[in-house]
Amino acid sequence: MSINWRVFGEDTFAAKLDKAEFPGFFSKKITLGPNEGAVVYKDGKVDSVLTEGTYHTASLWERVKGWFGAPTEVQVVSFRTTPFTGHVFLGINETDSDRTINRQALTLDGAKLIAECEYILSIPTTPSANPDRLLGQHEAIATWSICGEVGKLLFSRVLQPKMAAVRLDEIRGNTELIAKLETEARIAVAQRYAESGLQLDTLRIIWGLSDEEAAALKQREQKLAEDAAAFEHQLKLNQEERNLELARTRLVNGQEYKVLQEKGEQELARLHLEGAIELDALKRGRAIDVAEVDAQIRRIQLEIEKHESNVKLEIQRAEQNQRLDLQERESRRRLAEVEAKLKLEQGEMEQMVNLQIKMKAEKHLREIEAKRLEIDAEFNSMRQMTEERLEQRRMKLDETKTRMASIEGIMKNALSAGAVTPDVMKTFLEQATEQEYATSSDEMVKARSQANAAKHNVETYQAAQAAEREHQVNITQQAANLMQAAKQPSGPTIVSATPAQPSALACPHCGAQVKAHWKACPECGTTL
Repeated sequence: MSINWRVFGEDTFAAKLDKAEFPGFFSKKITLGPNEGAVVYKDGKVDSVLTEGTYHTASLWERVKGWFGAPTEVQVVSFRTTPFTGHVFLGINETDSDRTINRQALTLDGAKLIAECEYILSIPTTPSANPDRLLGQHEAIATWSICGEVGKLLFSRVLQPKMAAVRLDEIRGNTELIAKLETEARIAVAQRYAESGLQLDTLRIIWGLSDEEAAALKQREQKLAEDAAAFEHQLKLNQEERNLELARTRLVNGQEYKVLQEKGEQELARLHLEGAIELDALKRGRAIDVAEVDAQIRRIQLEIEKHESNVKLEIQRAEQNQRLDLQERESRRRLAEVEAKLKLEQGEMEQMVNLQIKMKAEKHLREIEAKRLEIDAEFNSMRQMTEERLEQRRMKLDETKTRMASIEGIMKNALSAGAVTPDVMKTFLEQATEQEYATSSDEMVKARSQANAAKHNVETYQAAQAAEREHQVNITQQAANLMQAAKQPSGPTIVSATPAQPSALACPHCGAQVKAHWKACPECGTTL
């Protein structure tokens, strides 16, 4: 399979494969794209170097499958095999960027030197290739990061001392000087990066001795700095997309683990297990509980939701930053034009106007920077809210897991004692169902709440129907009794000297006062 390991896009030089990617690397067909290589490490030592092409990894898997589940450290590093270019600018700017190194250099006669040193680096796909030495503690490294280190080395070890030994008028066309610079630069790189296999291919100097040459170099440095800024905005998005891809891969590995367990393929199952969950949570050598794997899978699902939310936020942030970059470049262009006009000293009034324009442009740049900080604060707040919400769900999952473990123990004891009734089993199943929804997404929780509400509404409606039917039966019975009483002969009528007062009665259901001849309570409707 082909694995997208380029964390920094085309600028990625090398990256360590995550353990989630090991099942796809070792147990299936490997495809290394054009200008790609891979190094397999065992306990920190190079085991094999793979170059561009397609590999059927049956033989490789047979050789390495015993490494997994044993106390062996396995690592795979993918790297690019094409050369890449670095830059050191002399006398152009005072600050470095991600793509350029800027330094000040003086010649022997004290002249300020303006120049660009451009060099090309590469790492060959030979048994000596060892890109892990360049990575160090990083999971991935970009070409411009390596060029930054190499550029500082070249300036301090080669460019600065050599330029300080010649006069300005001895530089242009001095092929002997360039040859010495290239030779010493190649030696310096080889000595510093011998263990990694990194080598310097070529080096050239672009001089800025005239005003036109200096202006061209300044534009070139500014373009590289703008590219670096644009890439910085895209970097966070690339990292979040990488995290999302790895989380999805771990989820697939966890699901595949259970299938391989059922098939009895223990080595592949272990490989997928290590590619699904953190082994710090498990102990090597003991049987893995499927329920424990399921719990880890639920955690991975929460991670996927978090990364999906972060990707959406980073897309919005990158788009807004790109718009601000365009505004900033335009403001800087106008500012540069105004500064150029000010240098011409065209008159006091015009200088004052230009100065006002310059102040306005500088104010706009400050507003852009403030807006950028505001955007970052807003998106960081939104991300924090998302992470807090997911953390609450994760804690709820842990609590539910503990509670269900307790219920499981009680049920086991009850089963062994023969004391389980249908009601007890129903309660247990309902709690198990609630566990499934304990860490569900907001949409699933809302749907379940609506379903429960609908269920209670139906039960209430059914109870009302039953009460109505009972009331109708009582009314019918009372009507039949009255008709039967009407058919009987009436007794003698006795007239009292004092009119009889109806006795006060109370409803047996709600306690309201009712009269003897009433058929139903007017307050609650209970049949009397």
